[in-house]
Amino acid sequence: MEMGILKNTFKMRRDVLVLYAFFSVILLLLCLVCQYIKAFFSTYPSISFMFLFVQLVSIGLIVAMWYIAVRQHQKTGVFEFYELGIKNSKTEETYFYHDIINYSFIPQTNKQAKALVFETDQHEQVILSAMLPPQAFELFQEDHTAVWKSFVQEELENGEMFSVDLYEDVTSFKMSLTPTQEHELVISKEGIVLHDVFYEWNTLNWYDVSWHGMLAIQTKEYKVIFLEPMTSISRYFLFISILDEFLPSKVG
Repeated sequence: MEMGILKNTFKMRRDVLVLYAFFSVILLLLCLVCQYIKAFFSTYPSISFMFLFVQLVSIGLIVAMWYIAVRQHQKTGVFEFYELGIKNSKTEETYFYHDIINYSFIPQTNKQAKALVFETDQHEQVILSAMLPPQAFELFQEDHTAVWKSFVQEELENGEMFSVDLYEDVTSFKMSLTPTQEHELVISKEGIVLHDVFYEWNTLNWYDVSWHGMLAIQTKEYKVIFLEPMTSISRYFLFISILDEFLPSKVG
């Protein structure tokens, strides 16, 4: 199956390697200082041995850091981001966005993420390493949303419903096309169900992502029926894109 247009390729962040190099230089300088002090106190075996020990520890730390750096680079791989999915060019593993049923950013949103964990419809859990740049996480969310948005729109037109659990971990996205009692928000072609209350689209006024970090939905009677903090926006990324099809965004 084709993955569409290649949009970008991401490798291990260079700033991570610079950090390893910086600490390596510091430890190397420490080794040289210890060598000088050891020579100065050569007539004192106990002092000389102490600085020799510090030298050996420093060399060991340098070797360990670069071993970790190499292992992390191998684990991170080189990820190719296509229009419809991701491919690890080192392992040849491919993941299509339509197979990814949920994902979580660690710790919060795509711009702050240090890692991304996602699960496929085969219950396979995959981790995108923290060694990738933030742009990789942002591109993942944008393209995943684009794929699922068209799918959800088609399902809504066919009479299905899109559900969101309002009490999940605020860093994650999960969706279901079969609403259950566990879900507090349900979108259909006719309207939206929030906390067991149904609102037709023509009774709603707008939705707004405000400057102070809240997502709100207001009725034409000026009643706010939905209010969530910005920390949850990553979870509602797809939800907002679907709202665009039914409600205008508040201006000003």
